[in-house]
Amino acid sequence: MFYTREEAIGINSRSKVAFFSISKEQTLLLKGIAILMVILGHMDYITWGGAGGVTIFLILSGYGIHESTRKNGIQHYWKKRLLKVWLPYVIVTVFVLIGKQISDIKRIIFSLIGLDFGIIADKSMWYISYIMLWYLGYYIIALVLKKRNDTTYNLLFIIFISLLPVLFKCLEMIGVWPLSRGSTVYLFAFPLGIVLSSIGNVQLVKKLKLSIWSILLLVTTAYLYSVYTQMYDRRMALAWGINVLSVVTLIKFSGLIKRILLWLGTHSYQMYLFEMILLDRYGWFDRFSSKFLADISIFFTVCIMSVVYKQIYDSLLTGIE
Repeated sequence: MFYTREEAIGINSRSKVAFFSISKEQTLLLKGIAILMVILGHMDYITWGGAGGVTIFLILSGYGIHESTRKNGIQHYWKKRLLKVWLPYVIVTVFVLIGKQISDIKRIIFSLIGLDFGIIADKSMWYISYIMLWYLGYYIIALVLKKRNDTTYNLLFIIFISLLPVLFKCLEMIGVWPLSRGSTVYLFAFPLGIVLSSIGNVQLVKKLKLSIWSILLLVTTAYLYSVYTQMYDRRMALAWGINVLSVVTLIKFSGLIKRILLWLGTHSYQMYLFEMILLDRYGWFDRFSSKFLADISIFFTVCIMSVVYKQIYDSLLTGIE
């Protein structure tokens, strides 16, 4: 069978797919896997699982923000960040500070702003301060470069956003982030999300795309296996992130597993806000005869609290908007 040149070009274009593109459903699946990794890591069931989960969240944040900004600009940039990330954190932190009976006004203010880095509230909430600084850095770069969708814009954005880890490393060196928080482990996760957004629309033959992501999956799996019981660093955290991205890119989830991961992804942020509070502070779970039973109880309690909090907050937010 012979085709005209136009028909051949059309057939060839249909046989190609984007190098990296994730739907809303895939994003929720990734968030579901990430929050499971964080909780199981904090419960000591997955060695350094928390690092992998945080890396995935940061990659998704970089990817999602860059996709949104390229399409819609930065006119309403801070509204979504403040309402979806900062305000839910503040509400939970207020109750934590009340429960701890903290009287240091300066530190309370810094905690509520999101600059306490988890020192007096929930120790895992350094992440909020961390991601808010990435948001600020991204916003400044977007203002400087203006909105464009060409290759030069994306290249300059990647270069500038990749310089921010130098600043964050300096902040750690002068003690803004305690070394135990490991914040510099995740230095290149947010920029990686922006890179994936910038190059994601590159069209490849489907078999080539599958080959690339299969190789990435094999390489990262081998690397994680080789260093699994060792102290994590930024290479291991990025390996976790790319590994899970590869899995979701290559595998189509279905059935009960898919529904569970989608549910976890939908409630992942609320679960992140609550999980360390229960793991760290409430001793009544220690009354169980085994750690496993205590952890199961904590997990389901976190799920229930997350559902209630999300429903109440979303209803109030709808009324405000």
